[in-house]
Amino acid sequence: MYARVCLYTLLGCCWWLELLSPAPLICLALLSYLLTGGNYTLYLLYHTLGRDARGAYRYLRLLLMVYVYQKMDWTVPQVFQRTVKKHPEKVCLYFEDESWTFRQLDEYSNRLAHFLLSCGFKHGDTVALFMENKPEYVGMWLGCTKIGVVPALINFNLRGSSLLHSFNAASSSAVIFGAELTPAMRDIQSDLEKDISLYSSGKVVNGLRVDGAKLLDKEMENQPDTI
Repeated sequence: MYARVCLYTLLGCCWWLELLSPAPLICLALLSYLLTGGNYTLYLLYHTLGRDARGAYRYLRLLLMVYVYQKMDWTVPQVFQRTVKKHPEKVCLYFEDESWTFRQLDEYSNRLAHFLLSCGFKHGDTVALFMENKPEYVGMWLGCTKIGVVPALINFNLRGSSLLHSFNAASSSAVIFGAELTPAMRDIQSDLEKDISLYSSGKVVNGLRVDGAKLLDKEMENQPDTI
């Protein structure tokens, strides 16, 4: 990568100096060839230039799209819905041996949104998400934003007083936590504000439960999958 950057930089200098004199152009071209590996650099360029060009094109296209969406004042849910309509069965997320399509992620997030509304959550409320990385995490974040609920993303490595402080600092009305993090929640449960609602997502591990926490997956089963 460093060699390619050097080569592109020096060739750019050569292009500029070409307007002045052919001698510096020849010297710098030869120097760049020697300093960047000679034939091996040319070999790398031949095999990677197409890939690098495609990557640069996609990155620039992404920047342009973000700029356009900002000018149009579109939210993330609005952009996501546009993609769902265009590519409902296209894979959106890969995770271990799972794959979620845009439609599946949309339906999951809609069920969560309806559940939160049924519980009385409204625009501006904060729900803390304390989970390890998995597709459900993305769906919950998206579901919250669809109804204006603020998802506070809590680092799943936090424990004890640091974890408790994060919940309090976010002024969370509820905490949705992954069942795999039940031990961490049990350790601080007695210090949590009494009016914070607790929801557990995922399979119960070793039979451990947090007292008073509702099983979110079960609560979402009968919720509509459209908004």
